[in-house]
Amino acid sequence: MTSIYRYCFEDIVTINIISDAVNRINNKPALEEFLRKTSLGQDTYIKILELTFEAEPIFKTFIYQDNLFRVKIDGLNTSNPFVRRVVGTRLVEREYTDKVLYDLYYGNNFMDNVFWYRKV
Repeated sequence: MTSIYRYCFEDIVTINIISDAVNRINNKPALEEFLRKTSLGQDTYIKILELTFEAEPIFKTFIYQDNLFRVKIDGLNTSNPFVRRVVGTRLVEREYTDKVLYDLYYGNNFMDNVFWYRKV
């Protein structure tokens, strides 16, 4: 079966950003480039390795294609294994004093807070 999507979650293996146990990221330019491309309507993707406080890995893969965000959150290698997939049409950035949050919406409906990092 052929996928209608150019990008598939299973094909994206390179980690672009690591978010440590206190939510500091190591590659902000990669995030900025992903956001720039999505703002221009260009197909793109990014993969984030987020470490929990216990240093357990959660992989977050964001695919933007055909004006749609597809997000896979894979915590299979944690003490409480899970996988969650979320789809949305808008990724909204909210900035606070010490952190930046990214919320996913489908139209005007809030779907999930899919990522955040602490400002350094």
